Amino acid sequence: MIERRGRIPQRQEVPSYQANLLSDAVVAWVGYGEAVSPKRDDDRVRQRFGAAEAERLLPIVRAVEAECWASKAHLAAANPAAMATAAAAHLHERFPDLREDAIEAVVWAYTFDNR
Repeated sequence: MIERRGRIPQRQEVPSYQANLLSDAVVAWVGYGEAVSPKRDDDRVRQRFGAAEAERLLPIVRAVEAECWASKAHLAAANPAAMATAAAAHLHERFPDLREDAIEAVVWAYTFDNR
C-alpha cells in the first residue's frame, strides 16, 4: 500500500539548492530513469543522501506525492495523457521550484498507479 500522508496546505517555495536536493530525492525515491516501473524506495534515498538527510527529506518527498494525489486528476481526466497533464500542472502550482524531472517522476508513478 502506498502511503499518502502529509498533504501540504499551501504553495511551497524553497531555496533553489533545497529544491534541487528535494528534486533529486523525489527522482531517486520513485526510481525514475532507473526502474521500468515506479518503485518507491526509502532505502534508495538513504543510500544516495545518507540516513540523516534522508530522514529529513523523505517526509517532504511523500508530501509531494500526496499532493499529486490531491489533484484528483485520476477522477476528472478523460484519458491518461490528460491525467498526467492535470497532475503536473497541479504540482507546478504547488511546488514551483521543483525541477521538471521530479514532477515527471511523481506524475509517472501517479499515472502508473491509475492506469
